[in-house]
Amino acid sequence: MRCLLLILAASFGLPAAADRTDLPRPPPRMPVDERPTPFACNLERLLKGERCTFEFDPAPGASSESLAHENSRYAARASRSCAEAATRPEELQPDAMLRKMCEDDIARIALDEQCTLVGRVPFADDDGRLVASAGPCVEELARALSRTRTMAGVALACCRCLAQSRCGVSASQCNRELADFAPGEALQSCLESSCQETCSSLRPSPPAASPRPPSKARIDRAADTRT
Repeated sequence: MRCLLLILAASFGLPAAADRTDLPRPPPRMPVDERPTPFACNLERLLKGERCTFEFDPAPGASSESLAHENSRYAARASRSCAEAATRPEELQPDAMLRKMCEDDIARIALDEQCTLVGRVPFADDDGRLVASAGPCVEELARALSRTRTMAGVALACCRCLAQSRCGVSASQCNRELADFAPGEALQSCLESSCQETCSSLRPSPPAASPRPPSKARIDRAADTRT
């Protein structure tokens, strides 16, 4: 009888002893922080050429025309930088023609498939983080802005001078050709005849003169020396 009581007492005490010897329970799982980090790629940062991390990685879905249109509109936001790009360093206001050219280039690029992403993934999330597949699009947008800055800083003053000198090349074509440092024949003719000082840095260097052939008397003297 006494043995039975001891066995029953031990059996009732085992759970309590087990509870006292359990390992500490792990803490509750913390929620995932989905907020953008300071290194997240957004449109402004990529257009400036800053290094960043693509943190938005959605799964591609079926092609959507409405999403493609929304992606194009988002990419076209790059045109907000056209005013700054079209302003000469020594001026306060952007050149209206260069700004319009820049905005037209941005609008054209934004309609390309590399910017619409064929409507399969969003261009950016609600926090402005860009998807990695939008990278080639932003490179083209940044290239258009860079070209506008080159036209404003290098070509614009020369093209204004040539326009006042009645050059037959349009101002827009003049700026594009000079920004590419590849003036066509018509523009080359204008550069040779007008605005010598204003366009001096853009005028191609004259070809190096070929050496003159030695005269007959000089050849005869060289022959006498050898003999």
